[in-house]
Amino acid sequence: MNALVLSGGNIKGAYQAGIVSTLLQAGYVPQIATGVSVGALNAGYLAGLAPSGTAPDWPAIGRRLEAFWREHVTGAESFVRKRGIPAVLWSLIRKRWQGLLDTGPLGDVVRKELATADPRRTSLRLRVGAVNILTGDLVYKDSSEPRLVDYILASAAEPVAMPLQVIGDQPYYDGGLRDIAPLKQAIDMGATRVVCALCQTAGVGPVERGFDRGDAFHLVSRVVAITSNEIVRNDIETFLEINQQLLIDRSQPMLADKRYIPILVIRPAQPIPFDLEHFTSADIARMIDQGRADTVREVRAAQADPGHSGHEIARDLRV
Repeated sequence: MNALVLSGGNIKGAYQAGIVSTLLQAGYVPQIATGVSVGALNAGYLAGLAPSGTAPDWPAIGRRLEAFWREHVTGAESFVRKRGIPAVLWSLIRKRWQGLLDTGPLGDVVRKELATADPRRTSLRLRVGAVNILTGDLVYKDSSEPRLVDYILASAAEPVAMPLQVIGDQPYYDGGLRDIAPLKQAIDMGATRVVCALCQTAGVGPVERGFDRGDAFHLVSRVVAITSNEIVRNDIETFLEINQQLLIDRSQPMLADKRYIPILVIRPAQPIPFDLEHFTSADIARMIDQGRADTVREVRAAQADPGHSGHEIARDLRV
């Protein structure tokens, strides 16, 4: 079964949408989608556009995912609103932290779109993850979950910068706290081929121009970026190392429960600059276009190299 594994990445989800759209138009047909953070949002939207009992038009679904980002995430005010100093201080005094940012605009758009494109009625096998702050557990939910949209929003809630999402009586935060690219979930669901769409570069890279270490929001975002990069880098390296060991000698005891799974990783070569407080529709369009271009580059590289971990996947794609 073909899987899409979608990482976190905040508004760089637009970049990821460019990746996914290009893959779907090139002929990739997913049966599984897993995601955390903004990857959960993209995975949920894809699932909602592939209702059960139908033969999904994946190229058209890819175009609609791009359109979601182009039409609904048109600037900072369409995504989040920065809370004023009095509101932040008051939430600290009352010990009811509401985040540095108000995510009301994001929540309104997501609930409206997923009310129509309902991910609970899908032919795509879906899992999205969020972290229970009280227990520390990373909780994954599938399309059978009645409050799936709440978990998607919780998964997309960046720690400290955004408010906790309370589901029932339990507070949840970004699934990216524990897992940036849910590869294991895809494997457990039976994936035999994996495309991993990452918003993170292979290395962390220097801070972007305009970074202010005295700005709480900038500092939180930088810490999240560093942590996310390290987690996903280790996960990808482990996946590739297991594949390599299976090719060398699959009789090793430590490989007894492992299987070789072709994987195509698509990620930016350089960090994607953005400012969550001041981005525009032009930034979103630029990220989508970059995602499309990087996908073509990586697919062609894998097609040209029979030893590439994603060659078996890429050779069937038309880019």
